[in-house]
Amino acid sequence: MKVSIGKTAHAGEIRDIYTPFVRDGFVTFETQVPDTEIFEERIRQYTQKYPWLVMEEDGKVLGYAYASAYRERVAYQWVVECSVYVHADQRKKG
Repeated sequence: MKVSIGKTAHAGEIRDIYTPFVRDGFVTFETQVPDTEIFEERIRQYTQKYPWLVMEEDGKVLGYAYASAYRERVAYQWVVECSVYVHADQRKKG
């Protein structure tokens, strides 16, 4: 396994990992799965200031993590929100 910087080319696999979190859970606060293009834009936007990482094995994205601004006010400039999502097949493996 390797961890690398996420790219817009990963957006489709990232969307696939994210989909069950939207459809089957409540942690995302989204009610519809965003299109791949939305993920491409999120990657472009977030990586201007914060990291977006992917965990890959044999060229397949198994999980990803990213940071984003918590709030826009200056007082929060050093506070970030961190999100981590792992493919269902890779959970509970330590």
